Amino acid sequence: MIELLTNERTAVREAPVERAMLVPTTLGLAGVVVSAPSGPPAFGMLVAQGLDAHRSGVNGVWAKTARALAANGVAAMRVDFPGMGDSAGVVGGRDAYRAVLAEVVTWFRASEQLHRVGAIGACFGARQVLGLAAEGELDGPIALVTPALGRPSPAGAGARMGHRVRRALGRPEPVDRAAAADLGRTARRERVLVLLGELDRQMVAAVASARARLGTPDRVDVEMVPGERLHAFPTVTGQAAAIARLAAWAGSAGTSGPAHVVGAVA
Repeated sequence: MIELLTNERTAVREAPVERAMLVPTTLGLAGVVVSAPSGPPAFGMLVAQGLDAHRSGVNGVWAKTARALAANGVAAMRVDFPGMGDSAGVVGGRDAYRAVLAEVVTWFRASEQLHRVGAIGACFGARQVLGLAAEGELDGPIALVTPALGRPSPAGAGARMGHRVRRALGRPEPVDRAAAADLGRTARRERVLVLLGELDRQMVAAVASARARLGTPDRVDVEMVPGERLHAFPTVTGQAAAIARLAAWAGSAGTSGPAHVVGAVA
């Protein structure tokens, strides 16, 4: 059983039902885990991890997030990226990520009979989520955790050194125009939550830069976790704070439509 604390009382709900399976795609079998609520889901959420990370995340952060979403009545799906884990047989490498995710989202929507599917994307996974949302593959609430919005760095020792210097100084990589455009298209459809740690200095700067490019920057709500770094989740306290915030946000989005975040910072 899972206990959820509310303002009025403690509500006890049945534990989510989890199913691991291999989903056929045109590029091979994708390994997924679906965490489903005990009753009909309000909507569905894809949970997309960072680059070269397992679908469970550091210390199981994404598995725990998916279960917390399901406890709030939201069906959640985690996917191993092509070439990794249970998706090891999917061909195409990184170039295939978005296409495979789009096919798996279509399967998820039909399998769970979902009217809407949104997503939580972390770092590189956030970039995939923005592309899917901008293309209309995702039509539900969108949350980005320490999103990778910078332009890919060119190869070479000089470029790598420049990247290290910018990271040390907390300066952003030049914003990728395609990422900024996808963020704008997504935000025009529905408010976007961006969750950052106070110590994620480079990503804080990158998000501010991308947000400034938007015609309606108020459609992107930025929220900080004080004293923490959320990129790669190096601390248990940061993991717990992110899980709690994302679960509460998704629960609110399910009952009141597009997400509205209080306490957002510019």
